Amino acid sequence: MIIKIIGWLWLSTGIILVIMPGILRWQIQRKSRKIIKNYLFAIALLPASLLVAVGFRISGIIPKLIMVIGLIILVRIVFLFKSKVADKAIDFLKRQPTIFFRLWALVQAAIGLVMAVFIGA
Repeated sequence: MIIKIIGWLWLSTGIILVIMPGILRWQIQRKSRKIIKNYLFAIALLPASLLVAVGFRISGIIPKLIMVIGLIILVRIVFLFKSKVADKAIDFLKRQPTIFFRLWALVQAAIGLVMAVFIGA
């Protein structure tokens, strides 16, 4: 159920950002590094949480391994975004053109659609 809610949230914000990609660029340029690090962490948390959700739904050893890999990825992400990698990612995002943010929003909307319609069912 939570995956479905997150999916609809990602889909709606993705559509808004496709229409107005300048919002995301403005937020990245305006916000402090701590807020951006939290945002990047939330984005990176999605694949790990999806792996864990898939691991819980399917019985067998392979899904449990996928779940363990998801948890390992989650731990790595925590340490990754507490380092200077986040600062490099922020600097990279500040230099990107508007089309980059529009493509980012399209990918976000597509992932949200998959989560809301197919995974959340």
